[in-house]
Amino acid sequence: VASVGGRPLAVVERPLDLSFEALETVRGAMVDVVRRGTASGRGLGVAHLGFRLAAKTGSADYAAMNDVMAASLRGTKRPEMRKHAWLAGWFPADDPVAVLVVYLHDVGFTSSHTAVHVASQFLRSAEVGALVMEGRR
Repeated sequence: VASVGGRPLAVVERPLDLSFEALETVRGAMVDVVRRGTASGRGLGVAHLGFRLAAKTGSADYAAMNDVMAASLRGTKRPEMRKHAWLAGWFPADDPVAVLVVYLHDVGFTSSHTAVHVASQFLRSAEVGALVMEGRR
């Protein structure tokens, strides 16, 4: 973040105690989440976006499903638990121009069915495409 409300922010850096090899392993794994993991086949690939996304999905059960919530869900099987779902990452994966965090509170399905869908809609917008094109110049 370079500024907030038009006010410049000081650059704050601290080294990570990770080897280059470890960092590259994490980066590669986050690209693989989109290419063939929990976020694959859901509109986040290069064919859909025009760039590679590095991301991690996550879901956490936090409360038992209730009848009101279950009635609002489309699906063949009633989930047993209500969830928090998220996706976090950066794009383009090789030369980032932005980070992305999608957090959904109180959903009925995992992040691969909820947060990934929201991220896909956002990342396929004309505004994101323009941002990525500007970053490539």
